[in-house]
Amino acid sequence: MKNPTLAALLIAASIVASCKEDPQGPTDIPLEKIELSDPTLALEVGDEQTLEVVFTPADATNREVEWVSNDPATVSVDQNGNIEALKPGNATVTATSKVDDTIVASCVISVTAATVSVEGIELSVPTLSLEVGAEEVLTFILTPAEPTDDGVEWSVLPVDVASVDQSGRVKALKTGEATVVVKTKDGGHTDECVVTVTRKITDLWFNKPSLILKEGASEKLVVTVIPGDASNQTLKWESDAPAIASVDQNGTVVALVPGEATVTASAQDGSGVSVSCDVTVTSAQDPFFKEVSFRTDKTWTVGAQTWSDVVMAEGCRKDTFDGGATGAYKSDCRQNGSYGDLFSWTAVSENGDVLCPDEWRVPTAEDFCTLDKTLNNSAGCELRQGAAAALYTTEWGGEYSGRCTTTGWMQNIGNMGYYWSSTPDTSYPNAAIYLYMARAAGSVNPTANSAYDFGQQLRCVK
Repeated sequence: MKNPTLAALLIAASIVASCKEDPQGPTDIPLEKIELSDPTLALEVGDEQTLEVVFTPADATNREVEWVSNDPATVSVDQNGNIEALKPGNATVTATSKVDDTIVASCVISVTAATVSVEGIELSVPTLSLEVGAEEVLTFILTPAEPTDDGVEWSVLPVDVASVDQSGRVKALKTGEATVVVKTKDGGHTDECVVTVTRKITDLWFNKPSLILKEGASEKLVVTVIPGDASNQTLKWESDAPAIASVDQNGTVVALVPGEATVTASAQDGSGVSVSCDVTVTSAQDPFFKEVSFRTDKTWTVGAQTWSDVVMAEGCRKDTFDGGATGAYKSDCRQNGSYGDLFSWTAVSENGDVLCPDEWRVPTAEDFCTLDKTLNNSAGCELRQGAAAALYTTEWGGEYSGRCTTTGWMQNIGNMGYYWSSTPDTSYPNAAIYLYMARAAGSVNPTANSAYDFGQQLRCVK
């Protein structure tokens, strides 16, 4: 039989021995180093992020760290490694082991301003009106007001109407309409401005500087607008004596009673340009010329044409030419009655049926060309030496009256002959085609032009 007391002693000894082998419990695993998940970071203001710590060994017993930012105003960090970028700049966030302050890890963080994207753009004006040659700078507003990238690009179509540079300066090139577009580099947002390019009137010409109309007669004045591409060519027509001569808004003048009036056409584009025509209304019973001397016994035939002697017209209502009247010149401009009277072109064009009666008529520029073709057997209209010689030896010879200027001064008396046509020169204002002949038979030109108010001779043709 075993001894119970001995057995109890053995068990107690075993327990005591076991306790002596591990008096403090399990053994600690020391921490060797730590690393951060991101050694460097680039953040924008407002960004938040959590830094993770990598422990070596991974099962180290004590893994507590302390977090610190060297510039908490730039980057803040809490004790869980949560960081927030607060303002642009640089900061270093450090994690330090709480059991061994030699074990550290850091993250260098660069903070930039937050990117502000463009959401829209609006030009200062949706439309713009410019005169040709004028310039204006367009401005714009971005939404939001201060984006990170505020760059824009400018363009315009069509490019021949207006141009635009990359500062938004628009230049008007020619009349028309163009569209200027501004586009943001960030997001491609656009807005546009419609540019209307205009040109003002700089000058106005009447086809006639003056009119002589009989009571009840009417005539439409034709205006040439300079430049031809002026944007607004609307004119306002007025008569300063509408009881004598009225005018409608199409330029048609109606002679009402004898007297004088001035008809004016004024531009309505703000240019202030106007042109006037002096209108003389005569009695329906008062002839322009009291007596016309037309000799039928002195003519010259060439080809199919018959040309008259120079026309004489005595007793013109206005026998003194003052630059504004139309008719024959005062007698002292004639120099010699054999030369015939000198007439302004207006007197010739408006009274051809009196000056060239019956089947005769005032020649046109084409009649002079026909004369050239017959004499030279040519297709052109350039009478030259041969024709001049032929004319010199005919009844045309000796009729070299010269011509009278608006001041009464005579030009080329006895050396040159000047003969009106009924054809105005559309290339020049207030001028008409005439034929001139040199006494020396050096040249004859049927396509020259002269001002309406010069005094020149007239030969009729049939």
